[in-house]
Amino acid sequence: MIDRIDHEPANEADWLALRLKYIGASEAAAIHNRASFSSPWSVWARKTGRVTDKYDGGPMATWGHRHEPAIADAFTEQTGRATIDPGEYFVQSRGILAATIDRWQVMPSGSREVLEIKCAWYAAWDEWRQRVPVAYQIQIQHQLYCTGCEQASVAVLGNGYEFKLFHIARNESFIEAHVEQLTTWWEKYVIGDTSPHVDGHTATADTIGAMYPNENGKTVDLLGKELQAAHEAREVLGAELKAKKKQHDEATNKLKAAIGAASAGRLADGTGYTLSDTKKGRTIRRVKKCLQE
Repeated sequence: MIDRIDHEPANEADWLALRLKYIGASEAAAIHNRASFSSPWSVWARKTGRVTDKYDGGPMATWGHRHEPAIADAFTEQTGRATIDPGEYFVQSRGILAATIDRWQVMPSGSREVLEIKCAWYAAWDEWRQRVPVAYQIQIQHQLYCTGCEQASVAVLGNGYEFKLFHIARNESFIEAHVEQLTTWWEKYVIGDTSPHVDGHTATADTIGAMYPNENGKTVDLLGKELQAAHEAREVLGAELKAKKKQHDEATNKLKAAIGAASAGRLADGTGYTLSDTKKGRTIRRVKKCLQE
């Protein structure tokens, strides 16, 4: 049995330094290739010190953090369970896996279980209406492993005004495979200092840009079968993308022309598109829920 360790860094700098030594819950989802905000390669670059590990989730993350107390209050109102804030930088770890906990929820028995608090916006909220997205299910199981808890609740605020609550039980078979996969990944790529597969994730592109912010004027040789294959694939796919974009733009223009001066257009199944005025002109957006008359 791997012991759990409580960490209480004094400040953000100490917390960031601690993060370098462990795989966090959100990073775990990235290593599984299920995160929209990070990739295995970007996690590897941070853990090996190739880029600075700094946390900046942007304005949505900032305001999401500010909403946490209100969402925790809504959780208590709906369930009758008190919550405990463990502190902004509190971390529990087991081995090379670690998790930051938003809140503890106090069960009727007096035991503590995990409460994860989320804010979801726009298109992301469409999936949250139906279920907890897979990336966050992975995060929850990771947290349950690190804390030793048996269950977790997820309280999520959608678009600033819709509240949903989910309950997730510990999945021991997933956790066993999860821990093995992440431990193997850590030993191979971080301890072994070997680059994982360079994928097409936006986070990977951003990380490459952060690693090499300025050109040095030199020329390097791009040799070997892998780079030759990458070159050929880029040429072929580039031509295909150009043709697909033209078809996509044509379809978009047909829909915009049909909607005209209206604010929305409804398809036969009740879903449709909205048009709104922006600085870039009339912008079309897909709406998957049924539009009203």
